[in-house]
Amino acid sequence: MILQPLLVIRVIALLMGLAVFWILSSQKGKKKTIESYASTLTTWLLFFIGAKGLTQWELLLDYPLSVLAYPSGTVEFYIACIATILWEWRKRHVHKPYLQAYILMLASSFVGFALLEKLVLDQGHLVDVIFAFSFFFLVVLHKQRLWSVFFAFSGALLTGMLYRIPDVMGYRMDLGFYLVVTLVSLTLVLVKKGGMNHGD
Repeated sequence: MILQPLLVIRVIALLMGLAVFWILSSQKGKKKTIESYASTLTTWLLFFIGAKGLTQWELLLDYPLSVLAYPSGTVEFYIACIATILWEWRKRHVHKPYLQAYILMLASSFVGFALLEKLVLDQGHLVDVIFAFSFFFLVVLHKQRLWSVFFAFSGALLTGMLYRIPDVMGYRMDLGFYLVVTLVSLTLVLVKKGGMNHGD
């Protein structure tokens, strides 16, 4: 089984995200935060592999192992994201303290992937690079990282409407993806703000 260059770069980018968090974060319990994030990524990966088996079931029956090497797409990405959210929702009280850290690690991985894709493979669009760097700098500079998600993804939504939809770590996205993330992040910000106003 031959590993796809994009897959290797994605793995390296995710590791870069962990490294950036370790360097930039001053919070205590960094190891526990990384373990929780890695566990969530593992869950996503398992659902992603399952989604590939679901969408490529004919190939799965004839060549089971080849499904892992078969190029994956946006549909599998969406299925894995939705399944992971539903699965991890029952442990939301565990993830809640780490949400800010998760966003930093994710944004760092986006930048790592955008750089590696451009420098190593000479692929990727300038829009993807700008989106990745904008997301990263907003996260680093803004203390309330949910606002960073809102601004970065709403910017990507506007860019997609006017010019070109940014990719996410090599996966082609739809405008609906950026719309959903924008609305969800805004909702979480407002809910959190409302809770603070009520003294929670």
